[in-house]
Amino acid sequence: GYIKGQRYGHEDNIDAYISEPLRKNVEEVLTEEDKMTEYAMLMLRTEDGITNEGFRRRFAMDIPVTIREKMDSLVQKKLCERTDDGIKLSRYGLDYANIAFMEFL
Repeated sequence: GYIKGQRYGHEDNIDAYISEPLRKNVEEVLTEEDKMTEYAMLMLRTEDGITNEGFRRRFAMDIPVTIREKMDSLVQKKLCERTDDGIKLSRYGLDYANIAFMEFL
């Protein structure tokens, strides 16, 4: 799960989980850069794709250079196409979406 910038999971040991099913183990605290990268990757899965407007609304800033570079790479590889306000998966990219998503990992 994900709450307030922290990714968490439940106990792997079934007996421990049964005894405390509501206990959450914090596995990762996301940095602001991690949050932006994850947002970009998740938005790429939508019909609108990654938009400048959406990014500014979410983070109150323009898309960072590191993410723009990844976006440019996806366009060069024909996995994405430019829109008026960002990029979205191309028809080709829809067939190979997992390759596009991996660019952000």
